[in-house]
Amino acid sequence: IYAAAAPTPMLLCAGKRDGTFKYEDFRRALPHIRKGYAAAGAKEKLAVLVENVGHKYTEGMYRRGTAWFRRWLGGGG
Repeated sequence: IYAAAAPTPMLLCAGKRDGTFKYEDFRRALPHIRKGYAAAGAKEKLAVLVENVGHKYTEGMYRRGTAWFRRWLGGGG
């Protein structure tokens, strides 16, 4: 389903110790998502951020996410 979103820009954040959304499932799906984005000619529009955390949104995810949205949606501040 995620691959079907291509070529829409997408940032995927995952925690390796997430007990809600299992990292192993994410890891298995990721090659298929990358393949879909590559087939759409949009590899640069897919970003993945994995941290060794549980189910949480970290400062690193915030910083990378903010930069990601600025790049693809524009805007400042």
